[in-house]
Amino acid sequence: MQTKGKYFFTSESVTEGHPDKVADQISDAVLDTLLAQISHEWRIQAAPPRQLLLRLNATARHILFDEEHLRRVLINLLDNAQRHRSHAGNEAGLQLISGYGPLNGQIQGLAPQDDTCWFMVWSDGAPLESSVERHLFEPFFSSQSRSSGLGLYICRELCQRYDASISYQRLARNTPQGDVNGNAFIVTLRSAPTALADPSLFDTIMV
Repeated sequence: MQTKGKYFFTSESVTEGHPDKVADQISDAVLDTLLAQISHEWRIQAAPPRQLLLRLNATARHILFDEEHLRRVLINLLDNAQRHRSHAGNEAGLQLISGYGPLNGQIQGLAPQDDTCWFMVWSDGAPLESSVERHLFEPFFSSQSRSSGLGLYICRELCQRYDASISYQRLARNTPQGDVNGNAFIVTLRSAPTALADPSLFDTIMV
C-alpha cells in the first residue's frame, strides 16, 4: 500500500516462512501448560479416554514455538506412540515427560544449558528395526502401508523452524512393572527470554 510517497509493509505482505512472519507467530507460552492442555484434548478424543501418564517438570519454562505447530508435533508423536505401545494393560506404557537440562544423563547430546528445555513421548513398544530407525525423519518413509510417511518429517521441519530439534532413542522408563525399555521421541527447545518483543512491532514497518 502506497500513501503520500511512503510504503507500508504489514505482516500480510510477508510470505509464510519469512523470518518476520515467523516472528508474528512465535509465542512465549509455558511449555508444561501447553503439553497438559494438548495431551488432555488428545486423551478424551477416544472412548474410553486413552491412557497417558504425565510427568511434567519443565518448571514453568516458556518456549519460543508457535502453539499450533507444537500441537501438530505432539499429537503426531502421541498417535505414533499409541499405535505402537504394547497394550498390555500397563497404564504407564505411554508417558509424556518434560524437563530442562539433561535427564539423568540419558538423553544423548542434551547439554545442561539454561535456555534448553525438552519434552519426550515414550511408549513401551518393541524396538525399531535398524532399517526403520535410519530413515525415521525422511519424507515418504513409513513402516505402515496406509501412512503417507510425512508425519515425522513434518515434525522435524516444524522443529527446525524454531531452532528446536527432534530425535529418537531407545530408553528405559519406570513403570509399575519396574524399569521397561521403550521408544522415546525427544523434542529439545529453546526457552524464551523473560520478555519477547511485542508482536505488534512486526505488524507495520514504515520505510
